[in-house]
Amino acid sequence: LPQHSRDPVFVKLLVREATIAANLDHPNIVDTIELSENDGEYYIVMEYLSGKNLSEILDALRLRTDNLVPQIAAHLVYEIADALVYLHEQKDKNGKNRGLLHRDICPANIMLTRNGAVKLIDFGISKEIDSEPITLNGKTLGTPAFISPQRSLGETIDQREDIYGLGAVLYAMVVGAPPFNQRDYIDTPDLNDRILKNSLYSVFPPTIEVPKDIAKIIKTATAGQPSKRYHDMRAMHAALRDYLNTQPIVNTTVLIKFMTDLFGTERTHSAFMADAPIAKPIEEDFLELTPIVSRIHPKAELDAARGITEKPSLWPIFAFFGLIILFLGLSGYYLYTQFFEQQGEPTNVAPQTQISPVTQQPPKVKPTPEQVQDTAAPQEKPTKVINETFIPPQQGQKPEPTKAEAPPQPNKKPGKGTLVVRCESWGWIHLNGKAIGTCPINGKPVPVGEHVVELQDDFGSIKQKITVKAGKRVTVDFR
Repeated sequence: LPQHSRDPVFVKLLVREATIAANLDHPNIVDTIELSENDGEYYIVMEYLSGKNLSEILDALRLRTDNLVPQIAAHLVYEIADALVYLHEQKDKNGKNRGLLHRDICPANIMLTRNGAVKLIDFGISKEIDSEPITLNGKTLGTPAFISPQRSLGETIDQREDIYGLGAVLYAMVVGAPPFNQRDYIDTPDLNDRILKNSLYSVFPPTIEVPKDIAKIIKTATAGQPSKRYHDMRAMHAALRDYLNTQPIVNTTVLIKFMTDLFGTERTHSAFMADAPIAKPIEEDFLELTPIVSRIHPKAELDAARGITEKPSLWPIFAFFGLIILFLGLSGYYLYTQFFEQQGEPTNVAPQTQISPVTQQPPKVKPTPEQVQDTAAPQEKPTKVINETFIPPQQGQKPEPTKAEAPPQPNKKPGKGTLVVRCESWGWIHLNGKAIGTCPINGKPVPVGEHVVELQDDFGSIKQKITVKAGKRVTVDFR
């Protein structure tokens, strides 16, 4: 934001993020293109990713009472672990390990694009082990449910901090939500002690069937004591690879199908860029992979393991034949109204073209009064209909509007805009007094009108009034 360009702490954070990210080249890390300054305002140019972050994916699954398939969850974490192995093993020009850490591994910082790419983003609070610490008013930056107890207590950390965060992300993907949030820190004073004793991420809800290998990886990565975790990210990466080698293959085609099933084929529009391309895989590729990407609830997996199979449904066949019968019936009715009703019309009534004042030629012989009286009766009713349709108005007479000339009714359906909320630390976001999620919020549909957005965290609450317009994006920044 412009006001942050005058704050040396924020400028230093931005420069450090760009400096670290610009020197990273990995397929699972977002590309940083440029760090620049314009009239005293600093900015970073990064590659555009068309997709959703894991937080948005988990929210969409939760609305449909579904859980992420364990194979897909393990594959996504495996891809991020590969990026973190690369990050942790970066060396300086002298060949010494730089000790790089991300320090904010959470669902909101992991992107899955519509083309099936998995990307680690947001190096805003990443740092080298020996670099100068940067703090904001003494706050601990990061997402509470995904930072280790050592980090929350201000102790020295190493790459096992990122291991803890990645294990917590895997738990959230398999279960559907982390075991606690920021509010639990307030309601449970001994929460850090519980985490240190490994009593949170080691216990799974009884309704969730977690594979043993996945449960072991989560328990090891999120152990309360660092000495009980994987000694480095490469060891966790190897454990994930061993599990995936025993499962059906999850590849780019599977992930594209998964995103299409969950979010449809919508594209992100912007006034500054063209539509993002969406890969269109061949339909035959999904035939044998359907069990992996279908919306499988853990109970369905448990039934399949027990040999309980669902009987095939016959309703699609009945629906197909029903549509055929309906089509034939409507076709027959149309033919009846067009052919048989015309055959049944009275023969003593002359066709409309013969009695229309517009097309009828004036008689060459002046009719007698008796002839006028005889022909007036049958012309009386058709003349009324034809006058409404064909006869132009007389001089000085205003034409009456027909149904086709009636003005269209305005669309009274209220529009919606999009709300984006950015925060410097984790917090609850309320819209008009109602909680709508945790920060950050990346594009939530909001009705048009005046609203109040509120951030609540450990330090209090901040409110901001906004005006939402149809089809427009409103960004609220509490940083």
